[in-house]
Amino acid sequence: IPMGIDLNSIPFKHRSYNPPEAIRLLSVGRLVEMKGREYALKAVAKLKDKYPLHYDIVGDGPLRAQLEKAAADLGLGDIVKFWGWTSSGTLTDLYNNAHLFIHPSITSSDGNQEGQGVVLLEAQAFGIPVIATRHGAFPDSLIDGQTGFLVPEKDADALAERIDFLLGNP
Repeated sequence: IPMGIDLNSIPFKHRSYNPPEAIRLLSVGRLVEMKGREYALKAVAKLKDKYPLHYDIVGDGPLRAQLEKAAADLGLGDIVKFWGWTSSGTLTDLYNNAHLFIHPSITSSDGNQEGQGVVLLEAQAFGIPVIATRHGAFPDSLIDGQTGFLVPEKDADALAERIDFLLGNP
């Protein structure tokens, strides 16, 4: 049964970017292999010298220390903020302030995949352009090229290209 969200509880906000403010990227979810956060970090690293970026990662899990180290190793220490779990009010603020939502899930080494991706629905309801992977049931929640973009799993170059495209074509 597809999951839904209460659109009446989510205020749609038109997104715009006002240079020189930082471009705020957002990801929400557990810090586990299946979420593919390492690929988002690599994509952000490819664009860090081209744009003033800030990347908020909400959620916690067993890969947090590893992802924090990867962010530091990629030179993203001042760009990425790991929030852990937050209150619903803080999460709403992060959604409201985000310019792009990144959800690069992958098929994990044990074959596990995500279902529909409720955070994709939430981000779209808030009016945030979404870039996700062609994974699980995501194509049921996001129409590639119309309501967001889908890229191949484990492809940091494709993620970076779509982020760059959206930032160059607001």
